[in-house]
Amino acid sequence: MAIIQPPGINARRAVVLKTPQTRRAQRVHIRGFTGITGRTSHVTAAMAGGYTWVRAWFANDSATPFTVDKLTFAATAVATDSNPRDAGGTSIGGWVQGWFDGAGVDTLPGSTAQTAASITVPAGTAANPSYVCSDWLLLAPIDRADGDWRRYLMCRAYTSGASRWATRPDLTWDSPTVNLGRLWTMYDGAGDQTTTATLLTEGLRGATLALEAISDRSGHVFMAVGDSLTQGQGSTSDYATWGHIASAALSTSALPMSFVNAGWSGQTTLQFYDRGRGEIARFRPTICAIAPWSPNDTLDLANAQRGYSRAMAMAQQVRDGGGIPVFWTPMPTDRITTTTQEDARLWVVNKLRGLRDSGNILLADFDVLLTDGAYPARIKASLTVDGTHLNDAGYALCGGAMQAVLRLVAA
Repeated sequence: MAIIQPPGINARRAVVLKTPQTRRAQRVHIRGFTGITGRTSHVTAAMAGGYTWVRAWFANDSATPFTVDKLTFAATAVATDSNPRDAGGTSIGGWVQGWFDGAGVDTLPGSTAQTAASITVPAGTAANPSYVCSDWLLLAPIDRADGDWRRYLMCRAYTSGASRWATRPDLTWDSPTVNLGRLWTMYDGAGDQTTTATLLTEGLRGATLALEAISDRSGHVFMAVGDSLTQGQGSTSDYATWGHIASAALSTSALPMSFVNAGWSGQTTLQFYDRGRGEIARFRPTICAIAPWSPNDTLDLANAQRGYSRAMAMAQQVRDGGGIPVFWTPMPTDRITTTTQEDARLWVVNKLRGLRDSGNILLADFDVLLTDGAYPARIKASLTVDGTHLNDAGYALCGGAMQAVLRLVAA
Protein backbone atom coordinates (compact mmCIF):
# COMPACT_ATOMS: atom_id res chain seq x y z
CA MET A 1 0.00 0.00 0.00
CA ALA A 2 1.41 3.37 -1.00
CA ILE A 3 2.04 5.90 1.76
CA ILE A 4 2.48 9.38 0.33
CA GLN A 5 3.30 12.36 2.52
CA PRO A 6 1.36 15.28 1.02
CA PRO A 7 2.87 18.76 0.83
CA GLY A 8 1.05 21.87 1.96
CA ILE A 9 -0.38 21.75 5.47
CA ASN A 10 2.33 20.55 7.81
CA ALA A 11 1.95 18.20 10.74
CA ARG A 12 2.27 20.94 13.36
CA ARG A 13 -0.60 22.93 11.86
CA ALA A 14 -2.69 19.79 11.44
CA VAL A 15 -2.32 18.89 15.11
CA VAL A 16 -3.93 22.21 15.97
CA LEU A 17 -6.84 21.34 13.68
CA LYS A 18 -7.71 17.86 14.88
CA THR A 19 -10.92 17.52 16.89
CA PRO A 20 -11.45 14.06 18.39
CA GLN A 21 -14.78 13.27 20.02
CA THR A 22 -16.37 10.43 21.98
CA ARG A 23 -19.32 10.02 19.60
CA ARG A 24 -18.82 7.76 16.57
CA ALA A 25 -21.02 6.56 13.71
CA GLN A 26 -20.63 3.49 11.53
CA ARG A 27 -22.21 2.84 8.14
CA VAL A 28 -20.97 0.44 5.48
CA HIS A 29 -23.31 1.41 2.68
CA ILE A 30 -26.18 3.69 1.65
CA ARG A 31 -27.26 2.98 -1.93
CA GLY A 32 -30.00 0.43 -2.67
CA PHE A 33 -33.32 -0.23 -0.92
CA THR A 34 -35.93 -2.98 -1.25
CA GLY A 35 -39.52 -3.43 -0.07
CA ILE A 36 -40.01 -5.67 3.01
CA THR A 37 -43.17 -6.53 4.98
CA GLY A 38 -43.59 -8.19 8.39
CA ARG A 39 -40.00 -9.10 9.22
CA THR A 40 -37.35 -8.53 11.87
CA SER A 41 -33.98 -7.14 10.82
CA HIS A 42 -30.79 -7.89 12.78
CA VAL A 43 -27.35 -6.27 12.60
CA THR A 44 -24.22 -7.32 14.47
CA ALA A 45 -21.51 -4.67 14.29
CA ALA A 46 -18.03 -4.24 15.75
CA MET A 47 -17.97 -0.73 17.19
CA ALA A 48 -14.65 1.13 17.28
CA GLY A 49 -13.96 2.45 20.76
CA GLY A 50 -16.77 0.47 22.37
CA TYR A 51 -19.94 2.13 23.64
CA THR A 52 -21.80 3.47 26.66
CA TRP A 53 -24.75 4.93 24.79
CA VAL A 54 -26.06 3.56 21.48
CA ARG A 55 -28.68 4.44 18.89
CA ALA A 56 -29.82 3.30 15.43
CA TRP A 57 -30.68 5.11 12.21
CA PHE A 58 -33.37 4.20 9.67
CA ALA A 59 -33.96 5.62 6.19
CA ASN A 60 -36.70 5.77 3.56
CA ASP A 61 -36.05 6.33 -0.15
CA SER A 62 -39.72 6.07 -1.18
CA ALA A 63 -42.66 8.47 -1.34
CA THR A 64 -44.58 6.37 1.22
CA PRO A 65 -43.86 6.62 4.98
CA PHE A 66 -43.38 3.38 6.91
CA THR A 67 -43.25 2.40 10.58
CA VAL A 68 -40.54 0.76 12.67
CA ASP A 69 -42.70 -1.02 15.26
CA LYS A 70 -40.07 -2.14 17.74
CA LEU A 71 -36.34 -1.81 18.35
CA THR A 72 -33.99 -3.73 20.65
CA PHE A 73 -30.26 -3.76 21.39
CA ALA A 74 -27.93 -6.29 23.02
CA ALA A 75 -24.26 -6.70 23.83
CA THR A 76 -22.46 -9.91 22.91
CA ALA A 77 -18.99 -11.39 23.36
CA VAL A 78 -19.05 -13.35 20.09
CA ALA A 79 -20.59 -12.82 16.68
CA THR A 80 -20.98 -16.36 15.42
CA ASP A 81 -24.75 -16.05 14.95
CA SER A 82 -27.70 -13.77 15.70
CA ASN A 83 -27.99 -14.49 19.45
CA PRO A 84 -26.15 -12.61 22.21
CA ARG A 85 -23.58 -14.93 23.79
CA ASP A 86 -20.99 -14.82 26.55
CA ALA A 87 -17.30 -15.51 26.01
CA GLY A 88 -17.93 -19.23 26.33
CA GLY A 89 -20.54 -19.22 23.59
CA THR A 90 -23.59 -19.62 25.85
CA SER A 91 -26.74 -17.76 24.80
CA ILE A 92 -27.42 -14.97 27.33
CA GLY A 93 -30.44 -13.06 25.99
CA GLY A 94 -30.14 -9.55 27.31
CA TRP A 95 -32.22 -7.67 24.73
CA VAL A 96 -33.00 -4.09 25.83
CA GLN A 97 -35.79 -2.12 24.18
CA GLY A 98 -34.98 1.00 22.20
CA TRP A 99 -37.22 4.08 22.18
CA PHE A 100 -38.28 6.96 19.95
CA ASP A 101 -39.48 9.70 22.30
CA GLY A 102 -37.35 12.18 20.39
CA ALA A 103 -39.57 11.71 17.33
CA GLY A 104 -36.62 10.58 15.25
CA VAL A 105 -34.34 13.59 15.78
CA ASP A 106 -31.27 14.18 17.91
CA THR A 107 -31.78 14.28 21.68
CA LEU A 108 -29.49 14.43 24.68
CA PRO A 109 -28.57 11.02 26.15
CA GLY A 110 -30.82 10.20 29.08
CA SER A 111 -33.24 13.06 28.41
CA THR A 112 -36.27 11.11 27.14
CA ALA A 113 -39.06 9.32 29.00
CA GLN A 114 -38.70 6.02 27.08
CA THR A 115 -42.38 5.58 26.25
CA ALA A 116 -42.58 5.71 22.43
CA ALA A 117 -41.83 2.22 21.13
CA SER A 118 -42.33 2.94 17.42
CA ILE A 119 -41.46 5.58 14.84
CA THR A 120 -42.75 6.57 11.41
CA VAL A 121 -40.00 7.10 8.86
CA PRO A 122 -41.24 9.93 6.61
CA ALA A 123 -41.21 9.90 2.84
CA GLY A 124 -37.91 10.51 1.12
CA THR A 125 -36.69 10.48 -2.46
CA ALA A 126 -34.79 7.94 -4.52
CA ALA A 127 -31.66 10.12 -4.49
CA ASN A 128 -31.96 11.54 -0.97
CA PRO A 129 -33.64 9.32 1.65
CA SER A 130 -35.24 10.68 4.80
CA TYR A 131 -33.74 9.60 8.12
CA VAL A 132 -34.86 9.06 11.70
CA CYS A 133 -32.86 7.95 14.73
CA SER A 134 -33.77 6.23 17.95
CA ASP A 135 -33.18 7.82 21.35
CA TRP A 136 -29.80 7.22 22.96
CA LEU A 137 -29.90 4.03 25.04
CA LEU A 138 -27.57 3.25 27.94
CA LEU A 139 -26.00 -0.16 27.28
CA ALA A 140 -22.95 -1.85 28.81
CA PRO A 141 -20.68 -3.70 26.37
CA ILE A 142 -19.23 -7.16 26.97
CA ASP A 143 -15.53 -7.92 26.51
CA ARG A 144 -15.05 -9.90 23.32
CA ALA A 145 -14.05 -13.53 23.59
CA ASP A 146 -11.14 -12.95 21.19
CA GLY A 147 -9.86 -9.94 23.16
CA ASP A 148 -10.36 -7.43 20.34
CA TRP A 149 -10.91 -3.82 21.44
CA ARG A 150 -13.88 -3.24 19.10
CA ARG A 151 -16.98 -4.24 21.07
CA TYR A 152 -19.82 -6.11 19.39
CA LEU A 153 -23.25 -4.50 19.30
CA MET A 154 -26.47 -6.21 18.20
CA CYS A 155 -29.55 -4.36 17.00
CA ARG A 156 -32.95 -5.70 15.92
CA ALA A 157 -35.85 -3.81 14.34
CA TYR A 158 -39.33 -5.10 13.48
CA THR A 159 -41.47 -3.63 10.70
CA SER A 160 -44.96 -5.14 10.60
CA GLY A 161 -46.15 -3.30 7.51
CA ALA A 162 -44.59 -2.46 4.19
CA SER A 163 -41.16 -0.86 4.71
CA ARG A 164 -37.90 -0.09 2.95
CA TRP A 165 -34.73 -1.92 3.91
CA ALA A 166 -31.22 -1.17 2.71
CA THR A 167 -29.43 -3.83 0.67
CA ARG A 168 -25.88 -4.76 -0.23
CA PRO A 169 -24.60 -6.89 -3.10
CA ASP A 170 -22.97 -9.84 -1.34
CA LEU A 171 -21.78 -11.32 1.92
CA THR A 172 -18.05 -10.68 1.53
CA TRP A 173 -18.20 -8.07 4.31
CA ASP A 174 -18.03 -11.02 6.71
CA SER A 175 -14.44 -11.61 5.58
CA PRO A 176 -11.85 -9.99 7.88
CA THR A 177 -9.74 -9.09 4.84
CA VAL A 178 -12.67 -7.02 3.56
CA ASN A 179 -14.22 -5.58 6.74
CA LEU A 180 -10.78 -4.93 8.33
CA GLY A 181 -12.23 -5.53 11.78
CA ARG A 182 -15.44 -3.56 11.14
CA LEU A 183 -17.86 -6.46 11.15
CA TRP A 184 -21.37 -5.62 9.91
CA THR A 185 -23.45 -8.80 9.56
CA MET A 186 -27.16 -8.76 8.69
CA TYR A 187 -29.80 -11.36 9.48
CA ASP A 188 -33.60 -11.35 9.22
CA GLY A 189 -36.64 -13.49 9.99
CA ALA A 190 -40.42 -13.47 9.72
CA GLY A 191 -42.57 -11.74 12.34
CA ASP A 192 -41.50 -9.99 15.53
CA GLN A 193 -38.28 -11.63 16.73
CA THR A 194 -36.81 -8.62 18.47
CA THR A 195 -36.28 -10.53 21.74
CA THR A 196 -36.40 -14.21 20.75
CA ALA A 197 -33.55 -16.71 20.87
CA THR A 198 -34.50 -18.11 17.46
CA LEU A 199 -31.60 -18.06 15.02
CA LEU A 200 -32.31 -15.71 12.14
CA THR A 201 -31.11 -16.22 8.58
CA GLU A 202 -28.11 -14.30 7.29
CA GLY A 203 -29.13 -12.14 4.36
CA LEU A 204 -28.37 -9.19 2.12
CA ARG A 205 -30.68 -6.58 3.63
CA GLY A 206 -31.44 -4.72 6.83
CA ALA A 207 -33.72 -2.05 8.28
CA THR A 208 -30.95 -0.49 10.38
CA LEU A 209 -28.78 1.60 8.09
CA ALA A 210 -26.30 3.05 10.60
CA LEU A 211 -25.32 2.70 14.25
CA GLU A 212 -23.93 5.35 16.56
CA ALA A 213 -22.24 5.11 19.92
CA ILE A 214 -20.95 7.38 22.63
CA SER A 215 -18.12 5.95 24.71
CA ASP A 216 -15.41 7.08 27.11
CA ARG A 217 -12.79 6.89 24.36
CA SER A 218 -11.94 9.91 22.20
CA GLY A 219 -11.62 9.26 18.49
CA HIS A 220 -12.74 10.30 15.03
CA VAL A 221 -15.63 9.91 12.61
CA PHE A 222 -14.37 9.86 9.04
CA MET A 223 -16.98 10.40 6.32
CA ALA A 224 -16.52 10.32 2.54
CA VAL A 225 -19.14 12.02 0.33
CA GLY A 226 -19.37 11.28 -3.38
CA ASP A 227 -20.48 8.87 -6.08
CA SER A 228 -19.48 5.27 -6.93
CA LEU A 229 -15.77 6.14 -6.77
CA THR A 230 -16.34 7.04 -3.12
CA GLN A 231 -18.75 4.16 -2.48
CA GLY A 232 -16.21 1.54 -3.58
CA GLN A 233 -17.90 0.15 -6.68
CA GLY A 234 -15.62 -2.35 -8.38
CA SER A 235 -14.08 -3.62 -5.14
CA THR A 236 -14.73 -7.15 -3.90
CA SER A 237 -17.79 -6.10 -1.90
CA ASP A 238 -18.65 -2.89 -3.82
CA TYR A 239 -18.13 -1.02 -0.53
CA ALA A 240 -14.46 -1.71 0.38
CA THR A 241 -13.48 1.80 -0.64
CA TRP A 242 -10.33 3.88 -0.07
CA GLY A 243 -12.03 5.68 2.82
CA HIS A 244 -12.71 2.42 4.62
CA ILE A 245 -9.16 1.20 3.99
CA ALA A 246 -7.47 4.42 5.10
CA SER A 247 -9.47 4.94 8.27
CA ALA A 248 -9.27 1.28 9.33
CA ALA A 249 -5.48 1.41 9.04
CA LEU A 250 -5.31 4.35 11.46
CA SER A 251 -8.01 3.23 13.90
CA THR A 252 -6.56 2.03 17.21
CA SER A 253 -7.81 1.35 20.71
CA ALA A 254 -6.09 4.57 21.82
CA LEU A 255 -7.66 6.70 19.05
CA PRO A 256 -10.48 4.81 17.29
CA MET A 257 -11.77 5.99 13.93
CA SER A 258 -15.14 4.93 12.56
CA PHE A 259 -16.17 5.30 8.92
CA VAL A 260 -19.43 6.55 7.39
CA ASN A 261 -19.61 5.64 3.70
CA ALA A 262 -21.60 8.40 1.98
CA GLY A 263 -20.78 7.37 -1.58
CA TRP A 264 -23.73 6.67 -3.88
CA SER A 265 -23.22 5.03 -7.26
CA GLY A 266 -24.61 7.00 -10.20
CA GLN A 267 -25.08 10.32 -8.43
CA THR A 268 -23.98 13.65 -9.88
CA THR A 269 -22.21 16.33 -7.85
CA LEU A 270 -25.50 18.18 -7.44
CA GLN A 271 -27.17 15.04 -6.07
CA PHE A 272 -24.47 14.01 -3.64
CA TYR A 273 -23.86 17.55 -2.40
CA ASP A 274 -27.58 17.97 -1.76
CA ARG A 275 -27.60 14.64 0.10
CA GLY A 276 -24.23 15.28 1.72
CA ARG A 277 -25.41 18.37 3.58
CA GLY A 278 -27.81 16.17 5.51
CA GLU A 279 -25.18 13.47 6.05
CA ILE A 280 -22.76 15.95 7.61
CA ALA A 281 -25.41 17.44 9.89
CA ARG A 282 -26.57 13.96 10.87
CA PHE A 283 -23.30 12.19 11.67
CA ARG A 284 -21.04 15.17 12.49
CA PRO A 285 -17.77 13.88 11.03
CA THR A 286 -14.57 15.15 12.57
CA ILE A 287 -12.94 14.58 9.16
CA CYS A 288 -14.83 14.57 5.86
CA ALA A 289 -13.48 13.69 2.40
CA ILE A 290 -15.35 15.52 -0.36
CA ALA A 291 -15.49 14.57 -4.05
CA PRO A 292 -14.94 17.75 -6.13
CA TRP A 293 -15.90 16.24 -9.50
CA SER A 294 -17.86 13.31 -10.92
CA PRO A 295 -17.83 11.39 -14.22
CA ASN A 296 -21.63 11.33 -13.87
CA ASP A 297 -21.80 15.08 -14.58
CA THR A 298 -21.81 16.51 -18.08
CA LEU A 299 -18.12 16.43 -18.96
CA ASP A 300 -17.40 20.07 -19.71
CA LEU A 301 -15.68 22.98 -17.99
CA ALA A 302 -18.86 24.69 -16.81
CA ASN A 303 -20.01 21.60 -14.90
CA ALA A 304 -16.50 20.93 -13.60
CA GLN A 305 -16.44 24.44 -12.15
CA ARG A 306 -19.89 23.98 -10.60
CA GLY A 307 -18.81 20.73 -8.96
CA TYR A 308 -15.67 22.36 -7.60
CA SER A 309 -17.69 25.28 -6.19
CA ARG A 310 -20.11 22.88 -4.50
CA ALA A 311 -17.16 21.08 -2.90
CA MET A 312 -15.85 24.35 -1.47
CA ALA A 313 -19.28 25.13 -0.02
CA MET A 314 -19.54 21.69 1.56
CA ALA A 315 -16.07 22.09 3.04
CA GLN A 316 -17.25 25.20 4.85
CA GLN A 317 -20.19 23.27 6.31
CA VAL A 318 -17.72 20.70 7.65
CA ARG A 319 -15.63 23.48 9.21
CA ASP A 320 -18.71 25.15 10.68
CA GLY A 321 -19.44 21.87 12.47
CA GLY A 322 -15.94 21.69 13.91
CA GLY A 323 -14.63 19.13 11.42
CA ILE A 324 -11.77 19.07 8.93
CA PRO A 325 -12.49 18.79 5.19
CA VAL A 326 -10.13 16.86 2.93
CA PHE A 327 -10.22 16.49 -0.84
CA TRP A 328 -9.01 14.11 -3.53
CA THR A 329 -8.09 14.77 -7.13
CA PRO A 330 -10.51 13.51 -9.82
CA MET A 331 -9.57 10.11 -11.21
CA PRO A 332 -8.99 9.52 -14.92
CA THR A 333 -11.88 7.79 -16.73
CA ASP A 334 -12.53 6.25 -20.13
CA ARG A 335 -15.81 8.17 -20.21
CA ILE A 336 -13.70 11.13 -21.29
CA THR A 337 -13.22 10.88 -25.04
CA THR A 338 -11.95 14.35 -26.03
CA THR A 339 -9.14 16.63 -24.92
CA THR A 340 -11.71 19.33 -24.11
CA GLN A 341 -13.38 17.00 -21.61
CA GLU A 342 -9.99 16.05 -20.17
CA ASP A 343 -9.02 19.70 -19.82
CA ALA A 344 -12.14 20.23 -17.69
CA ARG A 345 -11.13 17.40 -15.34
CA LEU A 346 -7.56 18.68 -15.18
CA TRP A 347 -8.84 22.16 -14.34
CA VAL A 348 -10.18 20.71 -11.07
CA VAL A 349 -7.01 18.68 -10.49
CA ASN A 350 -4.80 21.74 -10.87
CA LYS A 351 -7.03 23.99 -8.74
CA LEU A 352 -6.84 21.49 -5.88
CA ARG A 353 -3.09 21.05 -6.19
CA GLY A 354 -2.65 24.81 -6.06
CA LEU A 355 -4.68 25.04 -2.87
CA ARG A 356 -2.69 22.18 -1.35
CA ASP A 357 0.67 23.69 -2.28
CA SER A 358 -0.32 27.02 -0.72
CA GLY A 359 -1.28 25.27 2.53
CA ASN A 360 -5.03 25.87 2.22
CA ILE A 361 -6.38 22.32 1.99
CA LEU A 362 -5.52 18.71 2.74
CA LEU A 363 -5.42 16.70 -0.50
CA ALA A 364 -4.98 13.05 -1.48
CA ASP A 365 -3.67 13.07 -5.06
CA PHE A 366 -5.35 10.02 -6.58
CA ASP A 367 -4.77 11.26 -10.13
CA VAL A 368 -0.98 11.03 -9.92
CA LEU A 369 -1.22 7.44 -8.64
CA LEU A 370 -3.75 6.17 -11.18
CA THR A 371 -2.93 7.92 -14.46
CA ASP A 372 -1.23 6.12 -17.32
CA GLY A 373 0.23 9.43 -18.52
CA ALA A 374 -1.81 9.59 -21.72
CA TYR A 375 -3.86 12.57 -22.88
CA PRO A 376 -6.72 12.07 -22.24
CA ALA A 377 -5.48 10.00 -19.31
CA ARG A 378 -6.68 6.53 -18.45
CA ILE A 379 -6.50 4.56 -15.22
CA LYS A 380 -3.69 2.03 -15.36
CA ALA A 381 -5.15 -1.29 -16.52
CA SER A 382 -3.93 -3.10 -13.41
CA LEU A 383 -5.96 -0.79 -11.15
CA THR A 384 -9.44 -0.75 -12.75
CA VAL A 385 -12.31 -3.11 -13.53
CA ASP A 386 -13.87 -1.13 -16.36
CA GLY A 387 -11.90 2.03 -17.08
CA THR A 388 -13.79 4.16 -14.54
CA HIS A 389 -14.15 2.14 -11.33
CA LEU A 390 -11.17 0.84 -9.39
CA ASN A 391 -10.45 -2.76 -8.47
CA ASP A 392 -9.20 -3.86 -5.06
CA ALA A 393 -5.62 -2.91 -5.95
CA GLY A 394 -6.73 0.55 -7.05
CA TYR A 395 -8.73 1.17 -3.89
CA ALA A 396 -5.81 -0.03 -1.76
CA LEU A 397 -3.44 2.35 -3.54
CA CYS A 398 -5.78 5.32 -3.04
CA GLY A 399 -6.40 4.18 0.52
CA GLY A 400 -2.68 4.55 1.19
CA ALA A 401 -2.69 8.10 -0.15
CA MET A 402 -5.71 9.05 1.94
CA GLN A 403 -4.15 7.38 4.97
CA ALA A 404 -1.16 9.72 4.69
CA VAL A 405 -3.51 12.71 4.73
CA LEU A 406 -5.54 11.42 7.66
CA ARG A 407 -2.35 10.75 9.60
CA LEU A 408 -1.76 14.51 9.72
CA VAL A 409 -4.97 15.13 11.63
CA ALA A 410 -5.78 11.87 13.39
CA ALA A 411 -2.55 10.05 14.25
